[in-house]
Amino acid sequence: MKSFKMKNMKKGYFVGDFSPAVLENNAVELACKGASKYTLYAAYYRKEDTTVILIMSGRLDVDGKIYKYGDVLLFEPGDIINLFALTNVRMIVSHFPGTKKDLCRVVWDDFDKMNDFYLSYLSKITTGLPKDTLASKSKRIDSKDISVVIQGYYDPILTANSVASVRKHLKNATVILSTWKECDCSKADYDVLVLSDDPGNKDCALYADIPIPNNGNRQILSSKAGLEKVKTKYTLRMRSDMVLLSDDILSYTDAFPKREKDYKIFSEKIIIGELYSRNDFCYYDPNGCKHKVPEPFHPSDWFYFGLTSDLKLIYDNIDLIPDNELADYTCKYPKRVHSNKYKYSWRYTSEQHIILGVIKKYFKNLRFEDWTDWDDENIKLSEKIMMNNFTVLNFCQHKILNQKYIPESYSNSGACYKEKRLMTNAQMKDYFENVSK
Repeated sequence: MKSFKMKNMKKGYFVGDFSPAVLENNAVELACKGASKYTLYAAYYRKEDTTVILIMSGRLDVDGKIYKYGDVLLFEPGDIINLFALTNVRMIVSHFPGTKKDLCRVVWDDFDKMNDFYLSYLSKITTGLPKDTLASKSKRIDSKDISVVIQGYYDPILTANSVASVRKHLKNATVILSTWKECDCSKADYDVLVLSDDPGNKDCALYADIPIPNNGNRQILSSKAGLEKVKTKYTLRMRSDMVLLSDDILSYTDAFPKREKDYKIFSEKIIIGELYSRNDFCYYDPNGCKHKVPEPFHPSDWFYFGLTSDLKLIYDNIDLIPDNELADYTCKYPKRVHSNKYKYSWRYTSEQHIILGVIKKYFKNLRFEDWTDWDDENIKLSEKIMMNNFTVLNFCQHKILNQKYIPESYSNSGACYKEKRLMTNAQMKDYFENVSK
């Protein structure tokens, strides 16, 4: 007899034509999968494989019908699979015969249908939640005063959805598409097209098994180039794989008007998303042990929405990330990397690099040499800067969906949150009420 540990398997798969595996074969794939509450795995299918799912615990919503422990679901090749976890779920998933590269995503040729589809799952989350009292109608912005800089690689499907979402929800906004010269934009919809030379990415994997490409320079260059063309008072800068599901973000421009002048950088607060905005970073090492390390100065960079002058202030104060800060970088406190078994090595994350330029301009005494160089002083400064310069919204509030990270978006919706929160809206409200006393 042989024995194995599931923690040594990848993504829960333990039988199939891959390694590591308990049994390597090309007849079937088996996996033990988990889904946290409100995770959405939807709009995909398999061309060749039959999928069988045995629910071991929890409840799944599958196209409006509820399934629970002991239920077995069978999906024939071509069947659309929509799984929405109403609770934390454990399941055994099998694919017959385990065809390589068989997974396909639904291609939406009608954005209105796509919009309604994803909003319907958001409504399942928000139903029963307390009414959001933060949304302020007092300073709602007219879309004609907004430019939307859609930056990054132009994908004929994902980016076309991005533009369609802006046309639907911000009807009078100016669409600025900032992408690379090698992209075929002949069928793209835009008001202004900006083409730049692609700076490429850099693999960061000093301790990792699989290199992870860092695309920070791509964001910096395409964002800068797009912002140069903006003539409106406000700008929404977002990745080229994101879509608006509503215009609700316009209702939060004045959610937290109180600020401390000693920590103000921007004329108005910039709206960002909660997912990947961090005080702390939680991750698991190869042995399944959980670690938590501070990660100051880390606002989410999936999108920024605010005054154009404020967004330009961010990007005007940063340069491209040097290669020697992306690969094999030697951190100031290497023991904090090694003792926590953190896999990647770089000076800063892209989120940190982008915002630190403007922070260092206003706080010249800041000492933060790299991401391991945290102490009580800069952790506290980070919290102050974040609270006084950003409005942090959850997915249920801003309703901007990343088409590449759909499960993460829903499972970190605000009603449910897997990552360590940067700062909840309730905490921010209490903080500023106390500041003003």
